[in-house]
Amino acid sequence: RMKDAADKYGAAAGWYWLTGAKHDVERLLKGLGAYTPDIVSHPPMILVGDPANDRWLRLFGFASPDEILAKIEILESARGTSQSSMRTGG
Repeated sequence: RMKDAADKYGAAAGWYWLTGAKHDVERLLKGLGAYTPDIVSHPPMILVGDPANDRWLRLFGFASPDEILAKIEILESARGTSQSSMRTGG
C-alpha cells in the first residue's frame, strides 16, 4: 500500500514513509504534534529541520514554497550559516 501511495503522489528520493505498530506510530505523531485519533483526518504537516542542531519547525496545512523557505531561513539564521551551506548539508 505504501508503494501505491508513493506512486499516486509522485514520491521521489528524499520522501520518507512511516509505518509500524499502531502504538509506535501514535507515539511518534504525538511527539511531532500531529496526532489525531481519526487517522483519516490527520492534519497536513510539513516538518522542516536542522538535525545537526536538533531544531525542528512545523507548518500545518498546505504551506506555500515561500512559507517553507521562511522556516528554512529561520533555522539557517539560528545556525549562523549561509543558505547555500545548509541546503547542501554543510
